[in-house]
Amino acid sequence: MRKTLDLSPNYSKKSRLKSDIKFVIIHYTGMQSEIDKNNDKEKIRLFFKNLHKIGYRYFNLNKRGNKDAFIIKAFQRRYLPNRISGKIDEITLKISLILAKNTI
Repeated sequence: MRKTLDLSPNYSKKSRLKSDIKFVIIHYTGMQSEIDKNNDKEKIRLFFKNLHKIGYRYFNLNKRGNKDAFIIKAFQRRYLPNRISGKIDEITLKISLILAKNTI
């Protein structure tokens, strides 16, 4: 872990004992959640498009429904029996891509 030290303008050079320190606060502010949301939408769209190519027809490509988790679980039961979560992870997406490429 890389540490950076940003000193406050009212920082003093006086050092304190380690026993006097009660809390160390590490604060990270970022926009990773916004990037993940956009990525997740693209993953979902691509996954269901691949499923449609493979032959799964129990959903509407243009509209997400409450049966989506069941469809994902059914796919995972068939191709990833040890990783049934109902969520699209990297391995589930890769398998759908491989199967969609191999279909005629």
